[in-house]
Amino acid sequence: MTQEGALQFVWTDDLARLLIEEEGAGAEQLRTWLGSPVGYPLPDELSPLQFARALFAAEQDMLDRAS
Repeated sequence: MTQEGALQFVWTDDLARLLIEEEGAGAEQLRTWLGSPVGYPLPDELSPLQFARALFAAEQDMLDRAS
């Protein structure tokens, strides 16, 4: 449990597991998140699942623009 106002971090491997369990995302799509976890501060207004969705969408958008 975190204290009110304390910065909470989430890790991409945990976020990937949420997307796999809750959204049915494929582990192959999230291999980078699972293989090399990165920590992010969780925005106060988002749940971990909401943040995972937003982060994944932003990453996909960036990849689409690069190709």
